[in-house]
Amino acid sequence: MDTPLWDKKVRNLFVVDWNGSSPDALFRLLNKPNLPGYEWSIYNCHQKKYTGSGMFNRYVSYFFAVMHILKNRRKYDNIIIWQQMIGLMLCLLPKFYSNPKIIITTLLYSSSRLKFGSFRLFLLEKALKKADALLYFSEGMAQDVKTVYPKQAAKVFSTYLPITNKVDKETIGVKLTKTNEKKYAVFSGGFSDRDFETVIRAFTNTNVPVTIACTQSHVFKNAELLTDNFTVVKGVSEMEYHSLVLSSDFVVIALENEYSSCGQLLLTFCMKNRIPVIATDCYGTRDYISNNHNGILVPVKDDRAIFCAYEMLVNNKTFREEIAARSAEISAKMTFDNFLHKVDSIILQIK
Repeated sequence: MDTPLWDKKVRNLFVVDWNGSSPDALFRLLNKPNLPGYEWSIYNCHQKKYTGSGMFNRYVSYFFAVMHILKNRRKYDNIIIWQQMIGLMLCLLPKFYSNPKIIITTLLYSSSRLKFGSFRLFLLEKALKKADALLYFSEGMAQDVKTVYPKQAAKVFSTYLPITNKVDKETIGVKLTKTNEKKYAVFSGGFSDRDFETVIRAFTNTNVPVTIACTQSHVFKNAELLTDNFTVVKGVSEMEYHSLVLSSDFVVIALENEYSSCGQLLLTFCMKNRIPVIATDCYGTRDYISNNHNGILVPVKDDRAIFCAYEMLVNNKTFREEIAARSAEISAKMTFDNFLHKVDSIILQIK
């Protein structure tokens, strides 16, 4: 006997590339009693045997994710794709006869500074044409896309980046010992759009202890300004990266341009752990940091502003403690439950 239509659950496939996330943990995140109408399946690239280190292996895993979606697409009502490159690869196919609705989280933006015919715009236009919804983790970025593509505005949504894990200061195993910690130490790290040169100019020839964590292949343009107060570490593991963050007093997230959406994972990790953040004023930070309230925003490539912000935090204990306390408030807006409720509202709108 067939199941009555009103008893059938909506079948969703959640496609991620989360390193270290077990299937059980993902199922616990997705299967919430306050959203009982969904039946979730998960495809995690990092659980597959062909995934390894390096860019090539990463894209091989994305290719297999696309193949999995194509093979199984008729099983689902909605496919939510966390890793934007998987969604974009799917949208590049010449034909995609989609039974399910496709929702892609993305950082692709459009602005007047991009040249007509650029590959970024090409990918964005393909995604707007073929996906049913694009979900941004920046309201400013989403609004920019709506302005440039008003006919596709109904497909564009935004929400807060969800925090799905938290490394605790008390339980982290590789946290630096107290004897190795330095007072008022600064950490700056990451990969995409990072502007380490401005950080270096801000603290060169000072007594401020600064740790920079970057990729193994990173080349500093102003290496001669790396004075004795700097420590550079390359190619660290995720756990080591977090230990360095947690062992610092302040974190500086300097980004290359005002359109950047990068740095969100680091800034939200810091804010949840009450570590004051100094960040470039850009798309990726404005939705999370209110200047001088729960962090400090500085202009692009302004090394003097970074150092002045650092001095303000060091010299004003009350201000520093208020920043730290308020920064933890953002975590209430960045739960995975809130992300799921946003996905739920999108699904209802694109039916």
